Amino acid sequence: MKAAALVLTMVAGACGAGAPSATPGPDVTVPPPPTQPAPTDAAGRVAAARTRLADPAQAVRDAAGAELRTLLAGDPRLAGGTEASWQSRLASIKPGTPASELAALLGVAEEGALPNGNGPIFRLDDAWTVTAYVTGGGLQARPVPTPTLVKFGPLEASSRAVWVEPSADYRGRWVTYFANGQVANDFDYVAGALARVTSFYDNGQEAYTQRYVGGVADGTEAGFHRDGSKAYVIQRAGGESVGTWTHWYPDGQKQLEQTYVAGKLDGVSTGWRADGSKDYEMRYAAGVETGQAAWDEHGKLLYAHGTAATP
Repeated sequence: MKAAALVLTMVAGACGAGAPSATPGPDVTVPPPPTQPAPTDAAGRVAAARTRLADPAQAVRDAAGAELRTLLAGDPRLAGGTEASWQSRLASIKPGTPASELAALLGVAEEGALPNGNGPIFRLDDAWTVTAYVTGGGLQARPVPTPTLVKFGPLEASSRAVWVEPSADYRGRWVTYFANGQVANDFDYVAGALARVTSFYDNGQEAYTQRYVGGVADGTEAGFHRDGSKAYVIQRAGGESVGTWTHWYPDGQKQLEQTYVAGKLDGVSTGWRADGSKDYEMRYAAGVETGQAAWDEHGKLLYAHGTAATP
């Protein structure tokens, strides 16, 4: 309004009139309101780039991801709130607080929950999550009418993944990102059907790659731990589990090995502890368990049943 008033005053003065009219005449041009300039401060640029991560155009998302990686490499503090500030906020919420009040007290929403029902997981900001352990979850026999907070788990550094849904008939490459600019998922679509997916950790490390034929998982899937060490190699054919599936601990020690035939466990499945000692064996025939055995950490047989008891 100040810009418009200035124009009106100048026009009126040039015409020799007195006070300017409240309504501009036909010869008066009022300039449009100024457009919002692009943010020049780093925090503003980060916020703007994160908004563009949800754009339906791949090129826009790619550019936003690249800008975020550059900005955060220059100042990692821009990723989100500090650990100390969130620790202080969590410490202010005492055990016994009704679980239904936690979201409001934290000022955030739930992002998920533990699979055993022990409590909700909260997305604190673009960089941090925390789990709230509450009464009435897990293996407790009786439900609690009003679950309350037992404790918060440790803060987890976890960048928010920004999902953008492709159209039903999309063809080509489709990439989505984490809020820190790292690639979250990289897909290939052929004739509207998923042909490949590669998922990543928020540090840029590949988590796994799986290929598809006609939209159905087919072939070898290789998975990795966050540090880049091999986590597993599994096989699928026409969507069914087949062949030998092997899992490893981050240090390379074998964790699990089992075999599938036509989507069903078959033969011996063996599990090992992190120290390399054998933990158990499970035996199957066409998906039906036929025996099991277990050992202690010193290699002493604890029990053996069914076909596992047969030498």
